[in-house]
Amino acid sequence: MKMTRFSDKTIAAAIATGLETLGVSRENVQIAVIQKHKRGFLGIGRKLAIVDLTVNPQLLEQKKKPAKDRVKLSKETPQLKQDPPQVMLKQAKKQQVRDAVIAAQYYLIDIIEKMGVAVTVQVDYTNKEAKYVLITTQEGRLIGKRGRTLNALQVLVQNYLEKKGAARVRVVLDVGNYRKRRRQTLERLAENVALEAIVEHKKIALDTMPAFERKIVHTKLAHNEKIVTYSRGKEPQRYVVVDAENKQRKF
Repeated sequence: MKMTRFSDKTIAAAIATGLETLGVSRENVQIAVIQKHKRGFLGIGRKLAIVDLTVNPQLLEQKKKPAKDRVKLSKETPQLKQDPPQVMLKQAKKQQVRDAVIAAQYYLIDIIEKMGVAVTVQVDYTNKEAKYVLITTQEGRLIGKRGRTLNALQVLVQNYLEKKGAARVRVVLDVGNYRKRRRQTLERLAENVALEAIVEHKKIALDTMPAFERKIVHTKLAHNEKIVTYSRGKEPQRYVVVDAENKQRKF
């Protein structure tokens, strides 16, 4: 079951946005109204309409199959054997993590709407990563300077999942394909700084970055034999040093 929350000025608009985003028709989703819209007075107290759309993949698959391929259960249908306790415990843990990932989606929407930004959040979840894609007309407000607002929201969601027993799930927040553009920017920066360090035979400290961005710089320059890179400082003020003076790696 895939559940996604959508918000807009009216319930009908929120549903229409959801159906278009998910690429499904209305009969293939279950709709739950979370909050009705409220106009407020002079913009004060205004609330967006919020709906949850739940897509049932089995329903979609059932519609695609011809009638002759559908299996009807009868009294003669053998019952499935009950899974052993270890398997049941593992399945329960997986369900707990999935529930936490969905709950984090609602948590994220609540935070962003308190910022005064209308947003739709889509979740792409695997066993190791939960990617939350933010869809909004105010991308700049959610990204912030050098991605600081987006990174802060990502940390909040990561902490939320840890408290819900899903600490091993890696969280990625993206809006307007910012993460790809930021990676390209960091890779160009790494190459330019490395060249400067080699030409002037010195070490250069970059601005502070979160761990996943520092990793991009380290990875990009890992095969450059003329320099070494290492991190210095304490979180959240940790930064990368590109060093052409000392080729021996520092730890």
